[in-house]
Amino acid sequence: MRRVSNNRVWNKKDPFTGPSIFLERLRKAGLDSNGIFICNATWRDVTAARKLGHTPLVARLDGVRHEQLSGRNIYGFVKQRRPALVPVAKSMGWIPDLPAVMSGVLNRYMNKYEVWLLKNADALIFQSKLSQDMYREHLYFRSSDRPEALIFNGVDLDEFHPRDGAKLDGIPAVIISAAIYRLHKRLGQAIQLINRLAADYPRIRLHVLGAFDPLVKETVSALDTSRCVFHGRMHPSDLATYYGGADIQFSLAVFDPCPNVVCEGLASGLPVLTPVESGAAELIGPANQHWAVSEGISLRKFRSSFVADAIPPLPVERYVDAFRLIMDGLAEHRRRARARAEAVLDIRTVAVSYNDFLASAFSSRNVRKPHDKRASP
Repeated sequence: MRRVSNNRVWNKKDPFTGPSIFLERLRKAGLDSNGIFICNATWRDVTAARKLGHTPLVARLDGVRHEQLSGRNIYGFVKQRRPALVPVAKSMGWIPDLPAVMSGVLNRYMNKYEVWLLKNADALIFQSKLSQDMYREHLYFRSSDRPEALIFNGVDLDEFHPRDGAKLDGIPAVIISAAIYRLHKRLGQAIQLINRLAADYPRIRLHVLGAFDPLVKETVSALDTSRCVFHGRMHPSDLATYYGGADIQFSLAVFDPCPNVVCEGLASGLPVLTPVESGAAELIGPANQHWAVSEGISLRKFRSSFVADAIPPLPVERYVDAFRLIMDGLAEHRRRARARAEAVLDIRTVAVSYNDFLASAFSSRNVRKPHDKRASP
């Protein structure tokens, strides 16, 4: 297996992230952009888009940051991304939560690539209804004359399918996956949930795929990880083997608009335990909502995503109940997971949806004149 070092941390130029991986898979599945640039809200894509001038531009929109402006959150942000500035940021820890209008200014900066795409894109593709809601709530997006669509991410059903790999250690074997874990992915809470479930399932194991940022590494080091197997960051081509050897998947991040890892898990026949307040709840579908737990968390509230003790704790017993329900009929729930993926997440079908949207959006009747000049984000 090809492994990417678990010591790697956040890097805005890193190509091995969900958006870039997905678009590459979509092209292989038949995406025909025909001279249209499909742009993720990333440094890499927006930098490329700015150089293309008259090329028609489609924004592929995920989620948006909605951070609370406070000393503790700033300190955590610096600790994660600019360690050399920690001594300076530490002195700001006393600053309390500042008014919402000031947090709004901060978030305009943190979402500068998203803001740039809203201003410059000729058409919009949202990855989930949650994604649309996040743009409306925090970037004040309103529908306009531009074509827009909601299209889920997809997965190669031939690459990801049930029991494609050797059975992973654990009865049951639970998997959680991310390119890089940040606090809002709630890996620490997943480990705590596994330790609680061990009272009912003493041989349970949590298989963790992905690298840690400094804040997550610090949090995890303080927990009992004796029931965890840390595989590090894997090359994308090796993921199917791990999913195929698991029984159940955790996707515990709140307000994660359309996690690719959930598409992969469903295709691998994994029922996915997730909050209702996540795009994962849309991916699992209406018939599987008993896998989702409502946490009653409001999208309108600003978050402190860089402060460990500000991350919403799990309502553990509700998750335990949902987990037991899955385990009581695991074979049927696995079948339903694969059926959901076959019904709506086949990447070939998703590629057709993209092609149909592009053809419609850029017909002579609907196309908006491309910008003569695209400003810096």
